[in-house]
Amino acid sequence: MEKKDDKTFENLVVAKVGFISVKFQFTTVLTEIDPPKHLKAGGRDRTFSSKETSVKKPVVDLSPISENEVEVSYKIQCKRGG
Repeated sequence: MEKKDDKTFENLVVAKVGFISVKFQFTTVLTEIDPPKHLKAGGRDRTFSSKETSVKKPVVDLSPISENEVEVSYKIQCKRGG
């Protein structure tokens, strides 16, 4: 992960399971930040093995349950193309 500015990050993920491997390069932009409760981001990625791209819009919400516990709610909207 490389930080470009306060809200933009360049990412590279390499995953391999058995004989299948995938390499993703993606950019994430933080669009809404309300620490420590809420985070919304947008991103676009592409795989190196094909021409596929995707656009993702994750939302993360944190809610305290107790002094030592936090509930994490995670939603993501994803559109693939290629």
